[in-house]
Amino acid sequence: MRFKILVITVFLVFLAVIPGMCGIYLYVDPEGVYHFADRQKTPEYRPVGSVPRLVRHRTGRRHRFDGLIKRISAENGIRAELIRAVIRVESDFNPRAVSKAGAIGLMQLMPVHFRRYGISDPYDPAQNIAAGARYLKQLLERYDGDLVLSLSAYNAGPTAVDKYERIPPYGETRRFVDRVLSHYYRYCFGGNSR
Repeated sequence: MRFKILVITVFLVFLAVIPGMCGIYLYVDPEGVYHFADRQKTPEYRPVGSVPRLVRHRTGRRHRFDGLIKRISAENGIRAELIRAVIRVESDFNPRAVSKAGAIGLMQLMPVHFRRYGISDPYDPAQNIAAGARYLKQLLERYDGDLVLSLSAYNAGPTAVDKYERIPPYGETRRFVDRVLSHYYRYCFGGNSR
């Protein structure tokens, strides 16, 4: 898993350095996942040199919390792009989101987090993002900065990560980690366009 993430990261950096590279096509699906090909499989696939045009649309609600995210990221020493990526996957920037499991708000926090971080209104974006960022910071510290393990624990809980000593073998958790990392690297290397 770590090797896969390393390869994707190196490839994305390489693409950023050589944007006019030919023979590589990219499609970003509605979930924000990158798909690469050596030919144009469908009209949605674009040559790598034209990728910036793919990510300049649909800003809307996804940017209304940017100032808040930047402030909270600075307060917690966590990259704003990481917080944005977690919010994108957890709630798609909907502060009223509620999961089947009872997670609430932008960062989909559980009632245990309300008590732990003193949240009086889990739907309040400032409280929700601040608590989510603090929790994410604690996980990053617990797992020595290992992003994959920290995100796994954010989704499945630290108990599951500690039990397996790696990303737990849960499909939901694996998808969550892949999606967050995909958005995170895109925000880091491609801007905050979506």
